[in-house]
Amino acid sequence: NNPGGTWNLKAVFWHQGEADSHADFGGDVRSVAYETNLRNLLYRFRTDLPAVPFIAGEIRDQVPDTTGSTVWPNPFAVTVNGVFSTLANDVNVLDFYVVETSDLAWNGGPPNYDVHMGLAGLRPMGERMVEKYQ
Repeated sequence: NNPGGTWNLKAVFWHQGEADSHADFGGDVRSVAYETNLRNLLYRFRTDLPAVPFIAGEIRDQVPDTTGSTVWPNPFAVTVNGVFSTLANDVNVLDFYVVETSDLAWNGGPPNYDVHMGLAGLRPMGERMVEKYQ
């Protein structure tokens, strides 16, 4: 708690995009707009915070069916993760990094599969983000 004080922001850790990649929420349209929206956000960040690294964690791009026997790709999530890769490789986008998350634990199990990461996955993702920052 630092009312009226100053802050020294060192990095932005970003893990967002599940709703933008979900078919039930217009993922076909929202995932396509994701790059433009994220570029605009980065531009706004860079106006005020030019030297702060932006480190993104991939979102889940595969989802098991309700039986747990089949995993199907989520093409909209693949699009969102592709945006992260594009920005990380764009010479005009400074200090943008991506951490892979496909091997980490996600929420859910029969019968409640989820696109969100569980605590067992969040910790290592955070550690990977710190490694990218350092």
